[in-house]
Amino acid sequence: MSEQTVRKLTYCDLEELSRAAADLIVELAETAVRERGFFSLSLAGGHTPARLYELLATDYRERINWRQTFVFWGDERLVPLDHKDSNYRLAAEHLLPCLPPANIKTVAVTSADPETAARLYEEEIERFRQEQGIASGPIFDCVLLGMGPDGHCASLFPGSPLLEEDKRLVAAIAEPAGSPPVVRITLTLPALAASRAVIFMVSGGKKLEIVSEILKGGGIQFPAARVRSQGAVYWLLAP
Repeated sequence: MSEQTVRKLTYCDLEELSRAAADLIVELAETAVRERGFFSLSLAGGHTPARLYELLATDYRERINWRQTFVFWGDERLVPLDHKDSNYRLAAEHLLPCLPPANIKTVAVTSADPETAARLYEEEIERFRQEQGIASGPIFDCVLLGMGPDGHCASLFPGSPLLEEDKRLVAAIAEPAGSPPVVRITLTLPALAASRAVIFMVSGGKKLEIVSEILKGGGIQFPAARVRSQGAVYWLLAP
């Protein structure tokens, strides 16, 4: 892995991991609002962050300035927002009611095609950057990511040509991919790298073997190994 701050933190179970992630997000949010006036957070899908979102909306709710918090998604499946496979729906069940609606940067899942959805979401990110006066440097204060048993993160899968993308912030996966196999859009590696912090939340034995390989400097075939940040990458792990 390239020279940057990388921290591995191990917990006894997913509950402890989720609380640690919540503590870290609170710390990042407080710093961001104090120094820049807003906090930008890219959310993860999958099952692992569900408890984190619940905690942020309950036990930690009063510790975050939600009016100055903006949320994005690292990837989204192009299904209706109320569909069981929607990453939006996972956050909507707990976290999103904390935020002003204008601060929720939702993917246009009803677009006619995935390329259009990707283009519109990149325009959304660029609009946010202009509104917040981000001329250069990180767009996201924090990017949350999970990791699949094949080492994928967001919707960046092993062997995908999108791993070589070096210009676009958002890209479409026009053919059904992943589990479930659906059409998707995803932030690219350059977008993930436009962050002050990346937090990986990883739980499960086989996944931990992949993380171990990545942290030893190997595993370049795994997309998660190629994620960078302009600040720190945190690996929060549990059995």
